[in-house]
Amino acid sequence: MLGKRMDLLQIRHDRFAEYSVLVSARPNGTALHLSWLVLAKARLVNDLRRSLRVDGGAGDRFEVGAELDLLDVLRLNDFFAVTKLAFKSAIQALGRADAADDDASADPFNLTKAE
Repeated sequence: MLGKRMDLLQIRHDRFAEYSVLVSARPNGTALHLSWLVLAKARLVNDLRRSLRVDGGAGDRFEVGAELDLLDVLRLNDFFAVTKLAFKSAIQALGRADAADDDASADPFNLTKAE
């Protein structure tokens, strides 16, 4: 709690208000430290819905996400997959841009290309 402040990008879905995807990027020496995290926080409305369930077992009734049916779980997994795909695509784009910058700085006039 007393550490350095970090800026995070928070991605939320209206249907799954309990879940957020957090993306962070910070310099770490000469490298870039990137993180993709899932944050789950319990909400009172869903806590009440979970407590009123009679079809679930007593142990898993109060777990976050226990009120979701099969289709909701699939939609939640899709939400996570899309955000992770966008995160990985951004990393790849950074790598391509970095490689292009390295190539441009090494030979700015393209003099070493064989014709």
